[in-house]
Amino acid sequence: MPTPALRTLLDQATQDRDEAVAALQAAEARVVAAERQQRQLADYRAHYRDRWTSQFGQRGGGGMEIVQCYQSFAERLEQAIGQQTHSVGHAQAQVQRLRLQLQQRELRLASVRKLAERRLAALNQAESRREQKASDEAALRSRPATLPGVLG
Repeated sequence: MPTPALRTLLDQATQDRDEAVAALQAAEARVVAAERQQRQLADYRAHYRDRWTSQFGQRGGGGMEIVQCYQSFAERLEQAIGQQTHSVGHAQAQVQRLRLQLQQRELRLASVRKLAERRLAALNQAESRREQKASDEAALRSRPATLPGVLG
């Protein structure tokens, strides 16, 4: 069993790693949502263009106001797609940062675990040595004392 200080350090490193895992999962979910929204906007743009082309072709042209209205809406839609593309990129960059942070925290946790294992091994070895010394001393005390060169 690690010392209380090592146990605390191990618990904190574990908690830090777990928090990093949760943050990464949340960031990955934000990427998925941002990409989904980006696809929806792109799909809507394609649908809007197709509908406009179809309606514009059926009417044989349209007034300048209608064309300007289409162009204005198409520009706003392009801006929204551009902003969403930026959001996707930002979310992906956040995922990369959090992956690095998670790797660092996993490395720290592994280091603390290794330290605890070494400390425990050292304590076990010291205990084993004490037991062996006590056993040797008990064996020496239980043997009858004999003097060299004296036959008994």
